Amino acid sequence: MKQKKKVVTVVAYSILLLVIAGVNIKLNFITIPSSEEMASRQIDYITISTVFAGFSFTALGLLLGLSSEKLIEKIKNTNIIMDKVGRIISSIVFFILSVAVSLFFVLGLDSSLIGNADVLSVVDSILYVLSVGYLIGGIAYFIYAVYELYDLVKRVYGYNKKETNQKIATAKAELEATRKKMRDAEENNE
Repeated sequence: MKQKKKVVTVVAYSILLLVIAGVNIKLNFITIPSSEEMASRQIDYITISTVFAGFSFTALGLLLGLSSEKLIEKIKNTNIIMDKVGRIISSIVFFILSVAVSLFFVLGLDSSLIGNADVLSVVDSILYVLSVGYLIGGIAYFIYAVYELYDLVKRVYGYNKKETNQKIATAKAELEATRKKMRDAEENNE
């Protein structure tokens, strides 16, 4: 069910981007780079997407690294962790989609597959909006996932701090009780 929801989200977002691209063709509110600038711009987008995807994988590794913490063990059989993992994976999917569309330009597939200049201009406009839109979607999911990961880390270490403070208080009480017994024993021996 969750996998289907993720696919529906990606498809719905793609349709939204296609609608924005269609409106952009009429109103030109998003500036589309010229054919000469397109490849270098898309290389920049590939770089940005892959860097963010790498950070997403790092966040995923950090989340998996928390699995030994006591609070994580308590919520292990819930959907909390899997929801957070799902958001990180969604960000990676959007970054991969952005890279895939950008590669279409970098490899020159747009101009080699489409000979008509007017059609090429429309296709380039649509694909450009898709690549930027997927990049923005990936960044949005990444920001949300990092915020959730920060919240989880804060709770894990806050939970451990509470538990540690309780153990320290218990140890201090036991230490004080032992000292008292030793003083009483010394006084009785004198």
